[in-house]
Amino acid sequence: MRYFIILIISLIFQLNFFAQRDTSIQNWTFGAEKGYAQIVGEVEPATGFAFGFFAEKHINKIFSARLQLSMGGVQGQDLTASANWLNHPVWNGKMNAAINYNNAPTNSIYNNFETAYMEGSLQGIFNFTQLSFLKNKSKFDGFLLGGVGVMQYETKVDAVDLVGNIYDFSILDPTEVDRILPNLNNLMDGKFETSIHDKPEITPLYQAGAGVKWRFKKNLTLALSHRVSWTGKDDLDGSQWNENNELDGYD
Repeated sequence: MRYFIILIISLIFQLNFFAQRDTSIQNWTFGAEKGYAQIVGEVEPATGFAFGFFAEKHINKIFSARLQLSMGGVQGQDLTASANWLNHPVWNGKMNAAINYNNAPTNSIYNNFETAYMEGSLQGIFNFTQLSFLKNKSKFDGFLLGGVGVMQYETKVDAVDLVGNIYDFSILDPTEVDRILPNLNNLMDGKFETSIHDKPEITPLYQAGAGVKWRFKKNLTLALSHRVSWTGKDDLDGSQWNENNELDGYD
C-alpha cells in the first residue's frame, strides 16, 4: 500500500505545445514539444518548464508508437512549516555539518526546492477520432496516450543564504497565511545550492495523457496535450511521506 501511495503523490503534470513534421518514409513523424511542468507533492508547486523530442511510427490511422526524450526543471515553495525533518539528510547536518537546523533558533523548516530531470519513454498513441464509426473528416483529431519509461532527477533545496548561513525561520509567523510567501521571498535568497542526494536518482515512469491535434498543412500538425507521469519515488520535491501522510524521513 505504501508504494501505491508514493506513485499517486509523485505526479508530474505537463502541458505541451508541439509541432510535428510528417515524412513519407515508412510513415514516420518527427517532432518537438515545449510546455509547463509541475511536481504535485507536499510542497506547493511554483515555476516549471519542459521540452522534448520524439519519433513516432504510425501503425495505422488509429494506433502509433512514440519514442520520446524530454527534460525540464521545476520549483516549489513550501508554505507550510514542517517540524518533522530530523531524519532528512540535508536539514539535520548528516550531509553537511554546516547545515544543521538543530542549531537554529527554530523548530521547523520551509523546504523550498528545485528539481531538474531527464526522461525517456515509449508511448502508445490511440487516435480515437479515427475510429470508422465516427466518420471524422475534419482536420482535428483527439488522442489518448499511455507509456512507460525511466527518469533521472536531481533535487536541491535552498538551505543556506549566499554566505552559507542557515536561515532563521523563527521570524516567520505561520498564522499569517497571506504573508508566508512574501516573507519567505524576503528571507531566502532563491539559490538552490544543496542536493538532497549524493548523486542523481533514477526512477521508473508511468504515463497517461490526452490531447487534440490540428493538421493545418499536409506535412505539419500542431497539438495541445496534457500528460501525467507517476514515478516510483516520492522525494522529487525534497520531502518523503508514508501512506498516512506522515513524514517518514530517510534511513
